[in-house]
Amino acid sequence: MTKQLEVLFSGCSWGCVFYIGCIRALYEITDYNHCKIISTSSGCIAAISFLLNKDISFITKLYKKMSLKCRKNVTPIGKMSGWLKEILTKLIDDDKAAIFLSNRLTVVYTDFPRMKSIYITKFNNKEHLIRICLASCFIPFYFTELIVLNKLSIGIDAGFINKYATLSESTICFGVDNSLKYNTKLDIQNSIKISKFIPMNNLEQQKAINNGYYITNNFFKKGIHSSVN
Repeated sequence: MTKQLEVLFSGCSWGCVFYIGCIRALYEITDYNHCKIISTSSGCIAAISFLLNKDISFITKLYKKMSLKCRKNVTPIGKMSGWLKEILTKLIDDDKAAIFLSNRLTVVYTDFPRMKSIYITKFNNKEHLIRICLASCFIPFYFTELIVLNKLSIGIDAGFINKYATLSESTICFGVDNSLKYNTKLDIQNSIKISKFIPMNNLEQQKAINNGYYITNNFFKKGIHSSVN
């Protein structure tokens, strides 16, 4: 019987293309119904895609479409809120899908001005989930839609406080390090250079996807983590 797997998809902006390959490998390794996922910032795209069992080609097309828009606009500054909302709207089919993710998905954002990490595990509907994800990703100027969560606070990028949030000591941490320096907080990370803040061209994107698939498979095949055996 497959044991429950805990995974973090940490924020990495456009570098999340790496996660497409990771998801492809996870589909082959484990059942998404036996996973709990926590996400920070743009990691929410991978988390939602995996838990809703989205087809890899569908996710890839969404990413390529948004990256093409970014390259045509020269810069993502001031556009990211709209682009992220478009992706999430297409990933999350309806309110039932959002409610299904409750207690399976945890999205983390930073409460400003208290500067405290907030973990959300229950989602009322599609709009609520999208708002929490937008809050988790919000960086001033880069994003434009400010998410007011109550009269006393707004939501800003989870990475301001805790980019590598976990569910427990068993959480496997996925992330992208564009400097390729060894990061002791990450269990699975890229082994080739991946751009975070500007999308790469199609060939580079495919290399990043392939790298995610290879690194993830290699991690589990080495027997480092046994919960999926």
